Amino acid sequence: MKFASTLDELEHWTSLLEVEICRGAERRYLLAICRLCEVFAKQVSRDKRAPSSDLSRRMRASLRWLDLKRAIDASKPVEQPSRPRPRLRLVGNRSI
Repeated sequence: MKFASTLDELEHWTSLLEVEICRGAERRYLLAICRLCEVFAKQVSRDKRAPSSDLSRRMRASLRWLDLKRAIDASKPVEQPSRPRPRLRLVGNRSI
């Protein structure tokens, strides 16, 4: 797929990430897409050639990515505190 700019590619991947979160995809897959979005967000923020008119679009895309990242982090599996297991006892048959 060819994109006109890095910002377009970031928007594409954040949209895909949002769909996959809603779909309930595996956590490692979500984290991989999230990392890819992070790389593009850094490239967009460093781009000196970007027109100043795209500033609001860049901010919106970066904030959307951060919001999706928080959604992924909020869905971490929580460890349950370990409870002691019941002990099994042998009960003898005294009627023999």
